[in-house]
Amino acid sequence: MAISFDNALGNQVAGLQLRVKRSQLISNNMANAETPGYRAVDFDFAKVYDRTRAMPSNAAVAAAKNGHFSVEPGGADGLIKPGDVDFRDNKLGSLDGNKVSLEQERARFMENQIRMNATNMFLSKRFSSLQKALRGVNG
Repeated sequence: MAISFDNALGNQVAGLQLRVKRSQLISNNMANAETPGYRAVDFDFAKVYDRTRAMPSNAAVAAAKNGHFSVEPGGADGLIKPGDVDFRDNKLGSLDGNKVSLEQERARFMENQIRMNATNMFLSKRFSSLQKALRGVNG
């Protein structure tokens, strides 16, 4: 009986990819906290994740000529559509037009990291369960 990793892992892989992309965006916001005229960007994680739940697989696995498997990932960039990433107005007033609150970005980054760690733990437990299933009961 073949194991379908899409069924076994669900949308957690897509969720992890989205968390990584969000970390990159928030890190970029923090790096530009002193850049004149810079506006923070972000995307609505729940909206994008809900859309990915309706998608089939986010990665097509194909057998390569040499017998190995290659993965053609849609990646987070394939999951995030144009228009998903938008400016976030922190309603800050600054002389140089910068709209980044470093404190708010740090809080968002930490929240995202905690959720990413939880997703990693969930996936780790899923892989552990799959290993046990493949070894059998007496493995």
